[in-house]
Amino acid sequence: MRNALATLPWVEQRTIRPDRASLHVQFGINDRAAYSEAEMRRVLGSRYGQGMVVKEVRDVEKTESGPTVDP
Repeated sequence: MRNALATLPWVEQRTIRPDRASLHVQFGINDRAAYSEAEMRRVLGSRYGQGMVVKEVRDVEKTESGPTVDP
């Protein structure tokens, strides 16, 4: 899943954090205007995209020091 999400240009790769126990994945996006749930489902395919629920969309800054979440 991490590799599939990393192919999306608006996903900040360093922020992808899957949690297998809870079946959740958290990640930041660097361009809210480019974000597409449909594109994310396509990339994740039937294995992950079918039961996917987006709980929240947050932007992160592109910095070397780590993500900064916008309020």
